[in-house]
Amino acid sequence: MEKTDVSELQVFLPTYNRPELLRKTIQSVLGQTVSVEHICVLDNGGFSETREMLLEFEGCGIEYRDTREFGSWGNLLAAQKFLQCEYALLLHDDDLIHPEYLEIAIQILDADSGFNLLTAHAMPWDIEQDPINLPSLSAKGHLFSSREYATYVYNSAHPSYSLAIYRRAAFKALGVQENFDKYGKWGDVPLMLETIQAGSAVVLADTCGWMGLHAGQDTNDQSTRPPYQAWINREANFFRFMGDDPLTLSGLSFCIMNFRHMRSGYKRRVRQDVSFNQFLAEARTASALTKRGEWTRFLSFRFVQKMLERYLRRYYRKKARSLL
Repeated sequence: MEKTDVSELQVFLPTYNRPELLRKTIQSVLGQTVSVEHICVLDNGGFSETREMLLEFEGCGIEYRDTREFGSWGNLLAAQKFLQCEYALLLHDDDLIHPEYLEIAIQILDADSGFNLLTAHAMPWDIEQDPINLPSLSAKGHLFSSREYATYVYNSAHPSYSLAIYRRAAFKALGVQENFDKYGKWGDVPLMLETIQAGSAVVLADTCGWMGLHAGQDTNDQSTRPPYQAWINREANFFRFMGDDPLTLSGLSFCIMNFRHMRSGYKRRVRQDVSFNQFLAEARTASALTKRGEWTRFLSFRFVQKMLERYLRRYYRKKARSLL
């Protein structure tokens, strides 16, 4: 088999004062079945501990960038500026990738120029333990339009933001600052949807990495909840891609899950700066809660939602096909 050329892949490692975790992430990149030529640590804190740890990898060609000048979303903005290769991976400093992931991912991306994004699923990993071994990858997966990708992630799956590999032109065109100003820390899926646009996304069916679980994760930090408008904007973005036509799979799933998403988002994901009724009123105005979505809540009991989730998981599992 011809060796995969990954010289057109630039791996960025965004970090913020987590040198012990970053060390393991770097090791997972260096342990790939292909040689990665371009690795760049993006440090949004400029911490001396991070620079000192990187001395262990002297001679491995790892570049270091202090990104504090770029602001709160500096690591993403810096990646846009410094990206020179055809593909970019932004692997978080508390995640690991399967040893075969980059080899298979680049083969798939090189096979079709219409793929703007490739990602996969990651399994939870307690950072105090060794990660569970994963089987060899099969290169099976799904090819999605932006509408199909939105439907996939809305209620049946959670592809990893950290494992996402972007095509250069699509990544360079992203409005990173505007995206996270609008969606806060829930801006990962909107950013990936913006990346896909008129192109396609690939989602590998296999589990291709590990997502570190630890006390310092921002996702679980209740003190950094964004304003409630962020969740309204996020749900309105799903509606923009999916619609609420119950005669389509995307529209039907939006209708069934719409009110549930709004309720759970208000309770668990954002700052409750207004009453729930006021939250819903603003959601209606923004098309984050549609009339069909609101009325369907009287029919979509919990067991209906669970049945839809189970059906979609089976549906997508059966539709997975070889991508090479």
